[in-house]
Amino acid sequence: MTDRSGAPGPNRDVDAIIDATPDERGVIMAKLRDVIHAADPEIVEVVKWRKPSSPLGAAVFEHDGIVCILIPLKGRVRISFVEGAFLPDPKRLFNAHQCDEGSDAFEAGSSDPNTSD
Repeated sequence: MTDRSGAPGPNRDVDAIIDATPDERGVIMAKLRDVIHAADPEIVEVVKWRKPSSPLGAAVFEHDGIVCILIPLKGRVRISFVEGAFLPDPKRLFNAHQCDEGSDAFEAGSSDPNTSD
């Protein structure tokens, strides 16, 4: 796949993050990525925050600013929404509240009942 950095659609650097996560977390990340693109076909994927402890960085989805961030963690995947605290959450799906004002997150993994199809 060609790198489409800055253009809507998949980005090869995000492919690399998903491919480097071959267990259920990679499957969850791929499914979440599909949902994100279905919700907003104009969303742009970029990778940010590469560092020695996380050389592949984080998958960031942008449309007029950061919308959400996908991060593989040990045994789970976190999807953080920059404005998540301002979104209605009647089913209380956000289960990984962030310290940042305004952001909120959902974590999914093998022990999470929300990950079933």
